[in-house]
Formats: sequence, C-alpha cells, structure tokens
Amino acid sequence: MPQKSGFHNARRKQESRLNDAHLHKKDGDYATAKELYTQAQASNPREVAAWVEGAKLSEELGDDEAAVKQLIRGIRYIPRSEQLYLPAIRLLMKHNRFDMARSLVGNLSDVPVDQCWRILIEATMIEHLDGRPDVVWRVYEHVLEVMRKFGPAYFEIVKVEMRFGNVQRALAICERGLRLCPRYSPLWLETVRLYELTYLSKLSNPEKYDVAIEDHRQRTNNFHIDTVLRHVTKAYQHLPEDAMWRMTLETGRALAHAGLPVMARSHFVRVLPICPPSQRWKVWLAGSRLEAALGLTRACSALQDLAEGESQGRAACSIILDRARSAALAGDVEHAADLLDQGCIDYAASWTVWVEAIDIYRMMGDIETALEVSSKAVAISPSTGRIWARIISLTQAHGQEAQQDVLEKALAACPKSGEVWTEAARIALNPLNTNFSVSASRRMLNLAVDLTGQFGDPLIELLRLQLATYGPGADISDIKRLAVLADPSYGPLWSYCRFTPHDGPIEVLEHARAMILAELELHRPVYNAAMARRQEYVAAIKRGQDGSRVESVQSRLSRSGVDLAQITSNCGKFPFSMGLQRLSFLENNLCRRDVHIDQHDRYRVIYAGLV
Repeated sequence: MPQKSGFHNARRKQESRLNDAHLHKKDGDYATAKELYTQAQASNPREVAAWVEGAKLSEELGDDEAAVKQLIRGIRYIPRSEQLYLPAIRLLMKHNRFDMARSLVGNLSDVPVDQCWRILIEATMIEHLDGRPDVVWRVYEHVLEVMRKFGPAYFEIVKVEMRFGNVQRALAICERGLRLCPRYSPLWLETVRLYELTYLSKLSNPEKYDVAIEDHRQRTNNFHIDTVLRHVTKAYQHLPEDAMWRMTLETGRALAHAGLPVMARSHFVRVLPICPPSQRWKVWLAGSRLEAALGLTRACSALQDLAEGESQGRAACSIILDRARSAALAGDVEHAADLLDQGCIDYAASWTVWVEAIDIYRMMGDIETALEVSSKAVAISPSTGRIWARIISLTQAHGQEAQQDVLEKALAACPKSGEVWTEAARIALNPLNTNFSVSASRRMLNLAVDLTGQFGDPLIELLRLQLATYGPGADISDIKRLAVLADPSYGPLWSYCRFTPHDGPIEVLEHARAMILAELELHRPVYNAAMARRQEYVAAIKRGQDGSRVESVQSRLSRSGVDLAQITSNCGKFPFSMGLQRLSFLENNLCRRDVHIDQHDRYRVIYAGLV
C-alpha cells in the first residue's frame, strides 16, 4: 500500500507540474513554463506529454534546435513513441536535415513494422523532398507487405501522395487497398474525391491565369461519370449501412463540383432515407449550396429552411452563415447584412459569425461599418487572431500610422496568431509603405507559418516576396517544402488559389505562382522602385543621415515616366495590401452594385473554398 500511495503521489505531482507549465505558457511566462517542463522531464522521463509539450514551447519560441534535442532525448526513454518521432521528423525536414532524419528513423530497424508503420510512412516525405521516388515506393512496399489488409496504412500513404499532388499514384494506392480491405469506408470516400480530381484540369498556361481558370471550367465537363458510378455501386456491396450515407453524400458533392446538378440532386435525395436524423441538415445544406451556385435562389432558400428545421446549436449557426452567403451571391447584400447582424446577437460567442459580418460590410465597400463591427467583435473575443487581422487590414483606410498602432495592439492581444503576423508582413511588403522591407517581411511570414501552419496565406505571401525579388525563375522549393509539411486548409488567398476542394499544397502554389506572375508583369516597376529606395534608406542610416529624406517610391516612378495611378487602377482601394491584387479588389468591391464582377469570382470569394 505505501508503494502504491507513493506512485499516486508522484503521478499527481507530475500532472500538477504539466498543468502549471501550461498555465504559465498561456499567461506568457515562458521562462517558468520551460523550467516546469524540464522538471517534469527529469522527474519522469517516460512521460510523453512532458517531452512533447516542452518541444512545442521551444518551437513556438523559435528555437527549433532545442525542440529537436528534447524530442530525441525523449525517444531515448520512449523508443517507439509516434508522438515523439513524428514532430522530430517534421522539424528536421523543415530545416533540410534529411540525413539526420533518416538516421533517426533508422533506429526503428529492429522494431516490427506493425508497431511503427505510421512513422515509416511519414518518413517517406524525406525521400519525396529529396527527390528519391524509388526509395518512397520501396518503403511503401515494405509497409504494405506486413499491413496488406490494414486500411489505415493505405489511407496514410494516400494522404502523403496527395500532399505532393500525385493524384494518379494516390488513386492506384486507393484501388489496391480496396481490393484487400473493401470494408474500410475512408478509402471508398477518398477514391471518389480522387476520381473527381483526375478529370479536373490543372494549369495549362503558367503565364496567364485567366486562360487557365477558363480552361479549368471547361474541363470539368470531362468528369468520367460512368467510372464514378461503377465505383459507388461496388462500394455499396461492401460498406456497412452506417457508412453508405456518407458515400452517397460525397458522390453527390463530387457530381455538383463537376457541373452535373441533376445527378447531384438525385444522390442528395437518396441520402435522406439512410442518413441519421442528426446529420440530415448537412444534406439539405449541400443541396442548398448547389442551388446557390446555379442561381436558383428560391430552391436554395427552401432547402436552407429544411436544414434549419433539423439543426440546433452550432449547426444552426452554420445555416445562418450559409443563408447570408447565398443572399450575397444573389446580390441581396442588405438581407445578407441583416442576417449576420442578427446572427451576431443570437450567436455572439461565435467568432465565425462576427468574421462573416465584417467581411460582408467590407465587400459592400462600407469600411467604417466593418470597423464598428470589428470593435464589437474584439471586445467579445479579444484573443481571436482572425478578427484582429481584419481590423489591421481595414485600418489601412486611415493611413499607415493608424494601421501600425492597431498592429501593436493586435500583437499584444494575440502574439501567437499566424493571421496577425501575416498582416504585419503584408504591411512590410507593401511597396508604397515607407517601412517596406523584404527581410522583415520574410521573418514575419516564416513565423506565421510556424505559429499557424493550417493558415495558408503566409505561404502565398512568401511566394509573392520571392517572385517580386528574384523574378519568374525564382527558386520556390523551400516554400513548397513548408507547404507540404504544414498542409494548410484555410485562408482567403489560399482558398482563392485552390481551384478544386481537394487540391493539394503543390497545386495551390502552382496556381498562385501563375496568378502572381501575371500581376507582376504590370506591378514590377513599383517593387523595383521600393527595393531601390530601401537600399538607399539603409545606406543613409548607416552613414548617420536622415533616412526620411530618401526619395519616395512615388517620386521615383514619376521621374521614370511610370503612371502609378494606371498601374494600380485594378487594385481597388488598397493597392498591394495582399499577395493577389485581384482578390484584394474582389474583397473590397464584391457586393457593390456599381461594380460588375463575374459570377464565378463572386462564388469563389463568398464561399471561400467551402464548396
């Protein structure tokens, strides 16, 4: 009994240390948090959480080397822990330390494959990034030889291949997995998505993105419906009843994306009898989005009514947002604003409603009302980075000094928000700002990627920075590596550059590259002038002179005979405020009645990659 009591006391002390460390970290007392994690690691080195959380803190503080060392020390005590191996491998890949990552994985040579298969599959990214596809396939074969009837192994391989945009290889793995484990439903669902992607076009002209987008629209008609329907019929023979409704719903969505509304509707109808009552609202909502895309407002509204009748809690909040989006798409922006104003009252604790309300007023061109809504939102959710990011962006209307003041407040309120650091980088990357600095912007964008990997916009901004600095031949391999490791899922820029809902990081970056290069053909003189001014400014400061006397970008362009007003005529109110001027223009003019905008662009911006 005394031994058992002593064990429980030690366990309670360890939990207390970890909880205290978490609280100190949350309060910004990083030194104390770091010390507590170190104590926890020393007192019980077989506690995975102590090593993982300690490494996370080091990574957040920008000390990746210390994070790797902690994880490797932890692996010595817990030699088969996925929770330690996976972040260690990712950090080493992030810094191109492929040999060290291979050496770390080599420690598992004596471990049975069924105990480390996930680590081995993750480690194939090392060989992908190092350009060794033959090694990748040898590892896959080694894993699948042992795990040949284990569906999750195939699914993990598919996810890795999709990060690198290898649709055909992912599809081959899916089909192989389904032959051996046909009752694993995620593989059936993923195969439908891959069939959809197989027949949607990629960029055919890397220099002119408008041609590429038009080509993308036309090629959606090449969707091989017979192949998909045969696949779905086969899936029904193997799937359990509780998975059949998901398969039917996913097929309906794929048909909707491919521009086949009649068949999509029939699949949505088939889902309803087999769908759990608690999930039925999702079917009605998918149908309403299809009708919204087709411009059938009454049908869309009727389906949203049905969805609202079968939803509650967070689901009801989602339906309010969809109602506002469909109203904005139909051109009834006043009704959309009214819906969101009411949503801010009914669901005040949900920051998503506030963000949508801010966005709708910005799309109407009503910046002041958008700022009023933002101030109310930040009073309720003071540490939400997405709200602060919008305030920083909107404050550009009040001048650079006002924007800088808001940025300082935002960084004090949420210093670990990738969205806020991205806005800070955009200020530094705006060639018309006096504090333009490529190096400062690069540092802030890298920090944003580290802090909020799922947010894709800093990667697009890094791409703009690289292309503006080094031209069309710029090396973007490091940005691709960061994108593959982070695998972003949201962000206005990222969503706009994602032509299909299932595009991987590599495809999104290629789309973005084409669009940015097309804009830089017109805007390059502005960036060149800003870089020349920056060099003179730094040289003047080093000589002890007044940097404010250095010739402005506007003056340089005027002296060179460049018409800045003409160059920025398609940029809207805020030139160079984000990586794509086309998107900046859309976001600030989308719902204005005096500005004509293509319906396809309206749809992509309003639904922001949801559909």
